Amino acid sequence: METKISPISKPAIWKTFERTTKEGKVKKFWTQNLLDDHKELAMNYLLDHFMREEPLCSALKMRETVDSSNELCEIWQNMLPQNCTLACYTVDDDMQEKLVGLNICYRNSQSDDKIDYHDKTERTRKLMAFLDDILYTTELYQRFGVDEYLGALGLFTVPEYRGYNIGFELLDSRRYLCQTLGIRLSVTIFTGPASQRLAEKAGFRDVYPVSLDDIEARNPFLIIPGLRNFTNKIRLMYILYD
Repeated sequence: METKISPISKPAIWKTFERTTKEGKVKKFWTQNLLDDHKELAMNYLLDHFMREEPLCSALKMRETVDSSNELCEIWQNMLPQNCTLACYTVDDDMQEKLVGLNICYRNSQSDDKIDYHDKTERTRKLMAFLDDILYTTELYQRFGVDEYLGALGLFTVPEYRGYNIGFELLDSRRYLCQTLGIRLSVTIFTGPASQRLAEKAGFRDVYPVSLDDIEARNPFLIIPGLRNFTNKIRLMYILYD
């Protein structure tokens, strides 16, 4: 993936909000771009939690082999230099910043070359080909009249902080990130029911009906055994900002 120069040269706080914990304490949270010091921790969270929970990764058993795990981490790491990844923070009992959620975002433009994953493991090739099939079935740039959009590959909340709608706050923060970047369109493939509900709440709508049967009929390589055990619906969703 091409590394684009970001106008965000230092941490920018996008939103602040409060939540009442299960113990009745009011806790402050904020969203900003991911701190450099937390990039390794972010990769560990994605490796240890997201890769085990996300439907496509689960069905493909991405976490079960070192090669496929490392390849997906490499894909994420290649997105980080764009400085578009959104992170949610709070302060722990020791008054230290604590990373509690993240959304790996990236800029994609019409002039970008399509990335070739032919040298990757079959699991990784199948995962990325599956996502590409959904993204490239519709002409996003022509449909929405843009030459660039903000995409994402991974929405995650630390387990102990789930239930506070942190995923929604991260998705809603894309508005301010896109305003700073001068991008009007954000597009993402949401694979699980929880993330799809959060996306709807944040104002995302379906680009077109995604049919697993149609994907598999177009390309038998994209048949992922057991996928329907993890999700019955995958949605390509968008939001246009004024």
